[in-house]
Parts: sequence; C-alpha cells; structure tokens
Amino acid sequence: MSAGHPLIPQEENSLVSLPDELLLEILGSLSWRDVMRVRLTCTCLRKISKMAWPSVARHESRDIWWLEKPVSAHTEDELEYLYSRRQSAEIGYAMMANGTGPIVSTPMLGAGCCCVTPGGRWLLMSNNMGSLLYLDLDAPEITPNVLIPEQPIQCVSLISLDLDTSCPSLRFNLAFSLQDIVTPYAQTHISVWQVNTVIDDTGSVALRASCLTAFLPEPQGYVQSLSLLGDSLAYSHTRCEHALTAVVEWKLIEGPNYPKRIFYPSAGYSSPSW
Repeated sequence: MSAGHPLIPQEENSLVSLPDELLLEILGSLSWRDVMRVRLTCTCLRKISKMAWPSVARHESRDIWWLEKPVSAHTEDELEYLYSRRQSAEIGYAMMANGTGPIVSTPMLGAGCCCVTPGGRWLLMSNNMGSLLYLDLDAPEITPNVLIPEQPIQCVSLISLDLDTSCPSLRFNLAFSLQDIVTPYAQTHISVWQVNTVIDDTGSVALRASCLTAFLPEPQGYVQSLSLLGDSLAYSHTRCEHALTAVVEWKLIEGPNYPKRIFYPSAGYSSPSW
C-alpha cells in the first residue's frame, strides 16, 4: 500500500494524506458530478480521479446508456473525456434553455416527426419521403445521416423508442409508421427496427438500424399515435368516423394475420381482433 501522495506537502488529517488505494475507493463511490467537483480542488485529486472513472461508471451502470461501448472497453482517459463532454453538454443545454446558446440550422427535406435518444447525443428526424435521419449533436458540424432509407411515396410518419437497458452500449428498438399522404385512406405501414451504435469506416461513432418486423395494421385509415415498450406495440387508428386503439405483440407477427387486442374508446370494449 502506498503512502500519501508526494506531489504536495502532507498534513496529518488531510484527505490527500490517505493512501492512493483508499482515495480510489472513496472517489469510486461518488457520483460522476461529485468527482468532477473533487478534481478541481488540487493536482493530487485531479490525477487520482482519472483512475476512479471505471469504478464510477460501473456503479452508475443504469445511467451510462450514453456510452458508445461497454465500460470495460474504455480507457481511463476516454472515460474522463466522455464525462467532461457530458458536463459540457449539460452546461450547453442550460444556456440554450436560457436563450443564450447557439442555434444550429440544418437543411432538411420536409422535416416531420423528431425524437432525441436517451443520453441526448442523437437526434432522429423523419422527412416527407419516409426516410429517417439521425444527427450527432456532439459533432463539430451537425449534418443529417440516413438511418432508414426513403420510400417511393410521399408520407407522414411517427416514431417511438424503447431503450434496451440490458446492453452496456446504446441500443434501442424503434417503431416507425409511414402513411401515404397522396392516396386517400391508404394503408399505414408500421415497422420495428433495432438500432445500435457502431464505428464507421472513418473511425467515428454512427448509428445502424436493422428491420425486425413490418406489418400493415388495418385496412385503410390513419395511425394517429404510436408507442413501443418491450414486446408490445400500441397504436391508435382512425378510419372515417371510427377510432380504435390496438396492442400487438410485435415479435409474434408472421404474415398478415397476427394476435392483437382492440379497444374502442366510445364503448370501452375490447376484442381479440378486428
């Protein structure tokens, strides 16, 4: 076990007089915000705090879905950089909330619905050609990238995210609905995708999506809302003057026929199919 840190004069009852191993134990039990405050106090604690980041990240495992890979795959320097970046992002968002932050203008083709992923790094936006785009809000230059390719129709869309908390890096399922806006009462198309963070050819972090299932919810009409949670997918549907809400187990969908529960709001009635 090492003695107190040699970089500064030691006082018998000071924190820095403790052995490095004990300092790491203390720092590793703090929240990341507290560690960021401690490392501002002196050179000794600043250097020791860098070695504490893996312990901090592990005990905050429920709050690190914004990391792009498992904690064990990060170096101490990488974790320190990522936590510093997160602190800077929180300061930036606070400035924007007060009207003092920068305004980023990105040209979009008929922007539709949008959603920010857990952690706040990625912004998802759809356009009127059925494409789903993503923007890296941490990038020096924010440009749209294609996550789901465009469709051969003009359409409106809805999206819903469900975070996979069992994965050490950012991963989520995405429900995506498309409605033809040219053909009256055309069918809505709903698909479920799995989205992962990957390292692209340039060495940058990117998002990639793979389709898990797709189906046509009802014959004609419009999907008004969409919600994805675990194996369940709920949507509200309107056809002429009739409205309903349906819940399906999307992993059980095989072909045009699949089990679902239907709720008619006016009568409060439910039925296994429509």
